[in-house]
Amino acid sequence: MKYLIAALAGLAVAMPALAQLTDVHIAQQTRAKNACPALVARHDAAVTAGKVSSYYAEDCACLADSITWEGWDEIYEEPTGEFMSEADAMLVADTLSSAATIDDAMTLIYESISLPGSAVLSNCFGK
Repeated sequence: MKYLIAALAGLAVAMPALAQLTDVHIAQQTRAKNACPALVARHDAAVTAGKVSSYYAEDCACLADSITWEGWDEIYEEPTGEFMSEADAMLVADTLSSAATIDDAMTLIYESISLPGSAVLSNCFGK
């Protein structure tokens, strides 16, 4: 029984650390923000060439900014208290750096991001 109590106490201490921002989040947000001008240029060129798009330049900025935001609960319409993982932050930054259009970036991100990371992106599109 004392091992169970010790394990639960350790988990209670570790839980807040799981939901905190790190230097990795900040660095990936900077990378993502720096990638937006080039992505928007590629996106605009594709739209000019006839590609139909559901997204705008502001959506790239929102994706980049969301790396340091809490998730959004669609049902209760309140913050979840969880941030995206460092791996999700890297996924967003890498994708914004390399995708051909914002539409392509959104598809690639949503195919790979975790559920908490998806909840964070809801801040941009789900409200």
